[in-house]
Amino acid sequence: ADLIDKTIYSIAQDKENMFTLTAALLKKMQDGDTRYLQMISSDGHRLSIMKKEVEESIDDLQMNPVTLIPRRGIQEIRKFCEDRDTFSIGIEEQQAVLQSDDSLLIIRLLEGEFPDFQAILNVISRDNIIRINRQRFLESLKRINLFTEDLFHAIKIEINQGTMTLTSQNADFGSAKDDLEVEYDGDKLTLGFNCRYFIDALQVMEGEIIEACINSDESPCLISSDDDEGFLSIIMPMKL
Repeated sequence: ADLIDKTIYSIAQDKENMFTLTAALLKKMQDGDTRYLQMISSDGHRLSIMKKEVEESIDDLQMNPVTLIPRRGIQEIRKFCEDRDTFSIGIEEQQAVLQSDDSLLIIRLLEGEFPDFQAILNVISRDNIIRINRQRFLESLKRINLFTEDLFHAIKIEINQGTMTLTSQNADFGSAKDDLEVEYDGDKLTLGFNCRYFIDALQVMEGEIIEACINSDESPCLISSDDDEGFLSIIMPMKL
């Protein structure tokens, strides 16, 4: 369920130019003796990655080179998981099959290629880190979002040593500004972001303190937390 809850929000609703973004990518990985299932989703403006440790029996799971589960299928799997502690999963050509003692669920998979998310991860340096109280940041974003334009929810984020300032403007309602205390001792940064994307990511996290890695005024923001193991969110900036 964690795999789904932490990635479903950034699956594209409708993406004619790259329809595979209307699905989440499922992969299996191994690090030493530890096995993981990893789910990745993106709508072209943000990317969510969640990996979860699984039992060794995952070795028996045959997967397609690219296993893409459509948004609707992800929602059905989430419902299927709700009242079941254990179930088996199989991938059979273009369908995923989930089975428990009393139920069977068959999901048709999408065919196609998924963007190279690893390339995006590789360009983000983890050196320039801002540490922020997640709950305070979330509350501030929700307040600021009330004064954004409906379509893009654009906000300006200014980061100075020890302080983050959020500002937004709406032609009808006026403007809003909020200052937050942060742990940061790097150079000043000024970026534009879609406020909703931050709200969506922070709402699925549990950690008290989050880490935001931003290299420059034009670079993506990578969000993680020590208490949200296996989870990463990347948000692309907007032009101000």
